[in-house]
Amino acid sequence: MSLEQLKATVLEQCLPLLATKPSDQSVELGAMSAPAHRVETVDGLRAYHVEFTFRRLLAATPALISAVEAVAKLPSRTRRREVREERELVGALHVPLYTRRRLEGNTRRSFPVLVSRVVHDTPENRLTLGLIRSVCRVLRAHPFPRSTAEAALSGTHSAKLERLSGYAAFRDVNVAGVRARDISSTRYRVARRLTANDVAYQGILRWFDEWVALSPGLTSDTSTLVDLMLPASNTYWEKVFEVWSLQMVRETLTHAGWVGPTDWSLNTRGSPRPVATVRRSDREVAVYFQTQLPLGQGEWAHDTGKRLRGIPDLTLTSGDLSPMLIDAKWRYQTGDRTPSEEQYKMLGYAENFRNAFDASGFNGVLIFPADRRDTGHLSRGESGQLTTLRTDLSLVDVRRELNVAIDYWLDPPQSVNADVSPDT
Repeated sequence: MSLEQLKATVLEQCLPLLATKPSDQSVELGAMSAPAHRVETVDGLRAYHVEFTFRRLLAATPALISAVEAVAKLPSRTRRREVREERELVGALHVPLYTRRRLEGNTRRSFPVLVSRVVHDTPENRLTLGLIRSVCRVLRAHPFPRSTAEAALSGTHSAKLERLSGYAAFRDVNVAGVRARDISSTRYRVARRLTANDVAYQGILRWFDEWVALSPGLTSDTSTLVDLMLPASNTYWEKVFEVWSLQMVRETLTHAGWVGPTDWSLNTRGSPRPVATVRRSDREVAVYFQTQLPLGQGEWAHDTGKRLRGIPDLTLTSGDLSPMLIDAKWRYQTGDRTPSEEQYKMLGYAENFRNAFDASGFNGVLIFPADRRDTGHLSRGESGQLTTLRTDLSLVDVRRELNVAIDYWLDPPQSVNADVSPDT
């Protein structure tokens, strides 16, 4: 599997959780193609349904803005006949109205004159303005925290659309949203080339159709791709893989019979609470994402007195057991090379936070994307071990190996000496 195939696979597998992760305000966002797969309601992740739709809209709005700008350059128009009162008979007299007045004895010293005025109140312009106003309402109701890149982009898109709605093309139009009769009339007029700017209005119809086709952003056809607005930098894939590891832990625990909340959301980052707490029989496991909290303070300190920090991707805790750490590294592994540098970094947690691991030793898992599947273990003859998992992202293999590592952490095998009676 190539690196690009790995990217597509890891994005698809962790998308439900990834969509709930807002970005820092300084992060540059870009459109990325992703499968428009369904997440069943029973599976929870309600925030995913909402945020998937908003990320789709953030990615799709620039195309709508371009289509509206093309319409505004050459808007369709029509003539509207109106009655105007003139003191001199200049133009076509509105004969029925004039006659009725005379019969009623009206002595008004003016003539009702028919005039024709060019206006832009056409079905296609009503559809365009209705679409602008509908999308603006959705953008203003975004679910992202205020100080995030997603919230800022929602505001930018909304402001651009509001500015476009004030163009001359829409001054004669008064609609609050999209109306069915405007859609059908626009299709009819565009098909018969009656708008004088058919290409631009075709763009409006195309955008509308593509958006409505996947209205909530969900479909059972996983081959369908839609654009989502996600961070565009290369380092983003580090974050994607970290979230992917959390999704794998979630699936592993669920398949192993652990029961807990189905709605795992990453919006709680920085919170002292775990992402989720699951239970099986009389045992409980709490899952923390990117926080040092369960480890306590580090043993090593700078010369300024500040303690050396360490934030693993995932930390699992259970009762009086030492925490279990899981770190996902977006370092593509090929051949038989051993990632010893990352293993040393992982064992650095065992040294710096050794008080946290006194109870049952150090247990950790390193996960790497690779061109193969293999698993290795490091230990030093006592309870605890470091598992290195290299995977081509096969879900079954990853879940199996994570389940083995979690079971070893929860119920470590007894040492040989502990099984031998002192009398033998």
